[in-house]
Amino acid sequence: MTVARYLVQGVDLWLNTPLRPLEACGTSGMKAAANGVMNFSTLDGWWAEAWVPDIQGVRLAPGWAIGRGETSDNREYQDQLDADAFYDLLEGDLVPTFYDRRADGLPRRWLARMKAAIAGLNPVYNTHRMVHEYTERYYLPSHSLHSRLAAEGSSEARQLAAWKAHVRSCWPNVRIESVETPGDREVSVGDGVASRAAVRLGGLSVEDVAVELYAGKLDAHCNFTEAIATLMHAVSGEGDLRVFETSYGPCAESGLHGYTVRVRPVHESDATLVPGCITWAD
Repeated sequence: MTVARYLVQGVDLWLNTPLRPLEACGTSGMKAAANGVMNFSTLDGWWAEAWVPDIQGVRLAPGWAIGRGETSDNREYQDQLDADAFYDLLEGDLVPTFYDRRADGLPRRWLARMKAAIAGLNPVYNTHRMVHEYTERYYLPSHSLHSRLAAEGSSEARQLAAWKAHVRSCWPNVRIESVETPGDREVSVGDGVASRAAVRLGGLSVEDVAVELYAGKLDAHCNFTEAIATLMHAVSGEGDLRVFETSYGPCAESGLHGYTVRVRPVHESDATLVPGCITWAD
């Protein structure tokens, strides 16, 4: 901590080059930002969320991003991509910005970007915000759920345990038989897409599961980058085979989009996590 204190005070730029997606978080970069030090990092950990590009006349980016979030299975190729992006930014933007000084010797453009980083990052990426958010979103709801489950001799907890045991016993037989979406045509911006899935419930009821359309933008490797889960509703079927429908959209922007369907357990108590029980369409 002592060494880090002097490091943060004595630098102008915080360089972080994790190999995507191995960065756990990046709290050192947050600490640097709180001390007016700008970040220069690959888009991983917190920086993938915190960094935003320049918009002329509207905002300055709070630092620099190495690359555009590309990820390759070829380590040598990935290193080359990151190195090329690093030197392009260093020579084309960072160094000229830092040494662009007027008669007073102050790097005005650099200082403006520092101020933008302090104003944009510090109110969001700090321990006070984190503890408050965790308390509101996780700790208090968990305490409320515990109190409810423990009431009346833990009767609701026993019912929940029995339900989870039933789900685990049935889940090997849960499968998605088919997914129908008119994906053989181009979809224009503003259009929506209707989807239908036939699901074998394996002995569970419609109330025991949430069937969701998982759809959104894809990267060059066909991995989801901005996916949204939309609940599908049971519309027909008999016995163990049910048909669920929903619509995705309207599509807000162009580009490559994808979709799939998943099934997961759901319970009225909100304590619906059953490890290992989630089924995706093939």
